[in-house]
Amino acid sequence: MVKTVIEILNQDCKQLKKLFEELILKHSIIYRWNEPGSFIISTHPYSWKDLSDKGKQLQSRVYKEYLHFAERSRLLLLNQPPDSIASFDESKNEIIAIINQENTYLSSLEKALSEVYKNLDNQIKLLDNIYDQSSGKILYVPDTNALLANPRIEQWRFDDVSEFEIILTPTVLSELDELKITHRVESVRKKAEGLIRQIKGYRGRGKLNDGVPLVSGVSTLKSIAVEPNFNKTLSWLDPSNDDDRILASFIEVMKIYPNSPVIIVTNDINMQNKAEFAGIPFIEPPELIME
Repeated sequence: MVKTVIEILNQDCKQLKKLFEELILKHSIIYRWNEPGSFIISTHPYSWKDLSDKGKQLQSRVYKEYLHFAERSRLLLLNQPPDSIASFDESKNEIIAIINQENTYLSSLEKALSEVYKNLDNQIKLLDNIYDQSSGKILYVPDTNALLANPRIEQWRFDDVSEFEIILTPTVLSELDELKITHRVESVRKKAEGLIRQIKGYRGRGKLNDGVPLVSGVSTLKSIAVEPNFNKTLSWLDPSNDDDRILASFIEVMKIYPNSPVIIVTNDINMQNKAEFAGIPFIEPPELIME
């Protein structure tokens, strides 16, 4: 079953909760450093004992995986009201303070774990409340290589998917425009030129920005005009890298349709590796059927 972007993040959140439970309940100790009657007044009278080496390794893993989850989640909230973003950031700060085992007002391990759960649940709730106007179809977003591998997009079919939409990003369209002129291999230039001509021809069926039918009852084609903003995407993406620009464009589609199953279509192994690291589902393009 294909999951939506938010369903994937929900699944990741459940895994995070298990890691937090192990870190806090099996490796951590809370004690009161500021005894009642002390002349030092503090709103955080409890502290954590030093972790064992194994505990520190788990702490490092939890920190890394939580930041990865938080970065992907927060991207979806960038077009939401400021209050939602502020609430997410507040929860993030609370969680990181517990991961780092800073002085705290929490008097027991159980309360610390409960606080983590409360803040994770708040972040997931903020995601669940995002509205999008998707049609409910599965959305496939091809990279340039996928289109070149099988340019006959009207023939595209995916197992167990009866109806779907293909989304074209401006980054991919720009790459095709460049390839039709600059690629050293003539066959690739001709294929890119044919794809551009084919896509332009679909405008006879309606506005590409609104979506046009490819095969009635099966597939539609839509283009988006939103360019990737590298100030508001995954921090490790490099704007000078072709694959990263396409991945950033894909993330823009995820922002527009957070409650829809969105899948990148690629046969590029490097792109697949990056998509996997980003928690993005991917699939190979359908095999080209020669007539």
